[in-house]
Amino acid sequence: MHQTISPETAILLSFCGLVFLFCFFALPAIILWVSGWQTLAKHFRAVDIVTGTQFDFCSGRIGRSQIRGVNYNRCLFVTICQDGFRLSIIPPFSLFAPPLFLPFSKIIGVNEEKFLFFKYQVISLADVLVTVSLYGKAGQALLDAYNLRSS
Repeated sequence: MHQTISPETAILLSFCGLVFLFCFFALPAIILWVSGWQTLAKHFRAVDIVTGTQFDFCSGRIGRSQIRGVNYNRCLFVTICQDGFRLSIIPPFSLFAPPLFLPFSKIIGVNEEKFLFFKYQVISLADVLVTVSLYGKAGQALLDAYNLRSS
């Protein structure tokens, strides 16, 4: 027995397919653009693999200000080395977000801040109006590495 799909069902399936494609491709690209990742990539695109202390599935925030930032919960990879730190993100976001390398020479400050009981580090960069915040052990390790380098 051969069944055919009604025109209404075909339209609904096409619409669902378009929504899926939008959510999988366009939405991550929009989120990365709003956060400022693309701006950082213009200045700080990573070209080499970095060897150092690695932190997987970290949380952080990237944004043009603390109010308009985008949270990245448990989806960042951070590697801290002698010259700076590498920041990358898990797929599917990595399709539109090249890895970044933020050298200590372009970091103008790393400040520890608190929200309720949580401490996090805010990284201010020269030449761009985008801040990067890191939470947890990765943020603390970056603060320690920056202070060690600055002293």
